[in-house]
Amino acid sequence: MLPFAITQRLLTNGSIYIEMAQLTAGQQFLLGLDDARVDIAELGLDPRDGFRSGLALTFSPEHPASDEELDAQWAFAAHDDGYTLLARTIRYIEDRRAEEERFTGAIEEHPSPLGVVWGALDPVAVHAMTGRLLAARPATPLVTLDRVGHYPMVEAPAAFAASARSLLESD
Repeated sequence: MLPFAITQRLLTNGSIYIEMAQLTAGQQFLLGLDDARVDIAELGLDPRDGFRSGLALTFSPEHPASDEELDAQWAFAAHDDGYTLLARTIRYIEDRRAEEERFTGAIEEHPSPLGVVWGALDPVAVHAMTGRLLAARPATPLVTLDRVGHYPMVEAPAAFAASARSLLESD
């Protein structure tokens, strides 16, 4: 039991239904590696370039990731060689596959109000996931941000914030 009450929720681009996710080439590559600390530089690949290019592909063409954003994200991943843990971290996909009902059940069935803000052009957590979610929770308000990809809060921060605020203040 949690020591607090969940009174409302906001969901944004994430692979709710993992079988609908369109994994990137980078995600598939990492899943193919051993579940261990792996320095892909030892495989002859440039980890910085691979990370940056893979991340950039998840942004919409209308709101491409800036070099500054990609550098910042790489700095987070590279801190203390954290990028060598990506092959382990990506195993969340295997966990999601094994425990999908538990994950989706919590999203679909929790009694607190749920609002959804979704980037329409997400190449991984495709917009069709929202249709399936709304079929399970028909009263759920959905705000679709057109021309936005996987990271609405980065690609269109003002629109995302306004949408989130609107949904959270509606209850």
